[in-house]
Amino acid sequence: MVSVAMQCKEHLCQHGYNYETYYLVESDQRKIVRSDPSITFEMHIAILAASNGHILLSTVSQPDAADPVYEIVVGGGGNKFTELRGNLKRNAKASAKTVGILSTIEFRAFYIKITEDGLIEFGREGDILPILSYQDMDPINIHYFSFAAWNGVEAKFLYDCPIPLKNATEVPSSDSVMVEPKMSNSDMLKRSLLLNRDPNIAPRSKVTVQLGVKITSITYDPFETKLRTGLSVVRKWTDDSMAWNPLKFNGTSRLTFRQGQIWSPSLSIYNSDTIGFLDAKNSEPITMFESGETILHMQTTIQTWCLDYSDMLTKWPHDEYDCVIVIEPWENHEDITFQKLDPEDMKATSHIYETINNDYGESNEDEMETSGIRNIEAMQSDNKEYNESVELAEAIDKILFFIYSMTFAVMLALHF
Repeated sequence: MVSVAMQCKEHLCQHGYNYETYYLVESDQRKIVRSDPSITFEMHIAILAASNGHILLSTVSQPDAADPVYEIVVGGGGNKFTELRGNLKRNAKASAKTVGILSTIEFRAFYIKITEDGLIEFGREGDILPILSYQDMDPINIHYFSFAAWNGVEAKFLYDCPIPLKNATEVPSSDSVMVEPKMSNSDMLKRSLLLNRDPNIAPRSKVTVQLGVKITSITYDPFETKLRTGLSVVRKWTDDSMAWNPLKFNGTSRLTFRQGQIWSPSLSIYNSDTIGFLDAKNSEPITMFESGETILHMQTTIQTWCLDYSDMLTKWPHDEYDCVIVIEPWENHEDITFQKLDPEDMKATSHIYETINNDYGESNEDEMETSGIRNIEAMQSDNKEYNESVELAEAIDKILFFIYSMTFAVMLALHF
């Protein structure tokens, strides 16, 4: 397989179930080089992926849902089945159970063969019988092919691989040509902005980031003294180097980028129960406006420790803890200053002052106050380590609630 792979071309899929790049192949040219005279289209490929290797054969590039195509899903459903479809994402024609058909440590080789009378076969290289076989009474002409994966799955495809013949020899496959995608005004603008740009480098040596936080849920574990908090976080900053004139790009005034395409401030929780940056539940795009103003919204859940700073030996079972959530930059080398984001600007979230839904049910006593974001430097002026940190605010300054069990009640005072 290694020697064969050296003669193939490689395609990498990292953006989920999305056919981004199309390759042009002339069917007449493929008829010249084939393993059997009855075959009109033949393709030999290899896939390296955990699951969900998608292969698309079509008459046109960028087909829509109504266009007839041949879509082969290899290792779908978590690497458990393989399926041939007659349209994009639907219209299954043949399916087979194929548990473990793909691998993340070795390329798995396959073939696709289509005969003159419309017999479509997909199988493993070297196997006598195909995995899928379907007779199409109205076969389509193949002029384009493309590859895709699945959300969270990275897949490598080897294509234009040599065609093995019955006499144990190989002949080179015909060369396919990548089709230049039709670019919109926003695509052309995006390409010019990203050219020679390192997404790991901040826009300037000192960056001001406006931070808005809304608490969406709170639960407390009295046995581990941990606070589990659901957060909706908005980060807003400006990159002057990426500003543009909308008049030069047909009025385009806003762009969206995938996370990782441009720089964004990574956050961490100083007093979290784990070490690492603030990870999002979702992978929302980054929105940038013509001025270079950039907004990123995320939703996440964190767990932080609650501490006792006083003698509570005489207060049980009315224990009181301080639960402070401290947000700080994850990258130590980046000089970031946090500022409070005006609640009016938190367009990605609902109003900041919403009642917190407590998973423990109704409280006997609720006391809620709000306070603005303030630098930890004001609280810890003798410690420079806190200069860039921000205390979580726009939330709850104080919550009193009761947690009942069969034998005791614990009253908690949570201070933010």
